[in-house]
Amino acid sequence: RSLRVLSRPTQKRPLNRALARHHHAGGLIPTPGIPAAVSRYQAIVVGGGVHGASIFHHLAAAGMDRVLLLERKTLACAATGRSTGIIRHHYSQEVTVRLAMASTRAFRRFREEIGVDIAYVNNGLLFLAARGEEAALRTCVDQQRRLGVNVELIDPADVPRVHPDLVADDVPLAAFERDAGYADPYSVAVGYAKAGEAKGGRILQGTRVRDVRADGRGGFAVSTDRGDFEAACVGLAVGAWA
Repeated sequence: RSLRVLSRPTQKRPLNRALARHHHAGGLIPTPGIPAAVSRYQAIVVGGGVHGASIFHHLAAAGMDRVLLLERKTLACAATGRSTGIIRHHYSQEVTVRLAMASTRAFRRFREEIGVDIAYVNNGLLFLAARGEEAALRTCVDQQRRLGVNVELIDPADVPRVHPDLVADDVPLAAFERDAGYADPYSVAVGYAKAGEAKGGRILQGTRVRDVRADGRGGFAVSTDRGDFEAACVGLAVGAWA
């Protein structure tokens, strides 16, 4: 990507990932060999990253009484656990900007609604355009403003106002997004998973999905290394490299 992204300086909150994983995962790690008590579900979600955990929670919160989350290893073990957790709205596609805005509202309410501290920090984000990229930056900012994002174009001479340690003598144009920030992706995924479990959902970690097929009756058959399951609908949130 040609646009460089810099977070506004802030005092970071210490996160002990090893301690967080031990504390949050709690009873979610299954004992190998325990068979599934129920094989028929209203919905099965495959993938225990932040997307899968969110889908799992929201389906259970919507009133589905039989929702199953399947994860081949442990929650947030792949892309989610390695994410930098940047929360921003600087995208070229309108649908992505709208999705990011909805996500930001959820992150801000996460402690209140889910009961988990995700170390959310709203410190803003500074975008720097290289020479020749000014038009692209203006287009993105115009779209953000139209959709309601709190963002402004700033002259390079004003960059120290939002990032005092940055020398931007060679930057032709910049933008500062006040609504941006970051959070801990692992805590978000585990928080959603535990909330969905508390609403009656079931989680099976250490369960590899081998096949998903239409069963010919309007539902789906899901084959795993811990047995076979049936569901009225299946959500695949397995990531790009699954």
